[in-house]
Amino acid sequence: MPPALLRMFLPTAPLTRDDKWMIALLWAVGMGLGWAQGEASALLPFTRRDLGVTEGGMSLILALARLAAFGAVLLGALADRIGRRRPLIAALGLLILANGASALAPTAVFYGLAQAFARIGGAALSALGVVAMAEGVSPPVRAYAISFFGAATSLGAGLSVLTLPLAEVTDLGEGQSE
Repeated sequence: MPPALLRMFLPTAPLTRDDKWMIALLWAVGMGLGWAQGEASALLPFTRRDLGVTEGGMSLILALARLAAFGAVLLGALADRIGRRRPLIAALGLLILANGASALAPTAVFYGLAQAFARIGGAALSALGVVAMAEGVSPPVRAYAISFFGAATSLGAGLSVLTLPLAEVTDLGEGQSE
């Protein structure tokens, strides 16, 4: 029996094999989601400099991209019609592809469009991840399981700063700073 302090962090009922699988799967999704969302913020000064955009211009680009997150409603409605798995996978794919496009963006407009699609994927993934977790784990451990998804998302965002050293490397591999 674990010490009393640790018991409060354990589920109120034993986790089934399916519960463990769902928690592990959505932990990975949450880490990726957090990383993708945090990376845009962590790399913002470098992105702004590389694209030649002012602080105000970048704020406008990202504000418009965030409005696009309402597109996640379409994926949510689709998930209610056809099931959760395919829209969840589509949202994850959209997030990955859009973030990749953001990293390779040659212009501020392209970056803004890529970030808009990344926001759609991220917002849909957030909602569908919680719904999938709620529907995919045993009722007595739902809140416990969902808390892992939230924690993973937060941890992924925090770890995204690991990419900062890469932002200072030029095409020739030499360090550069402002």
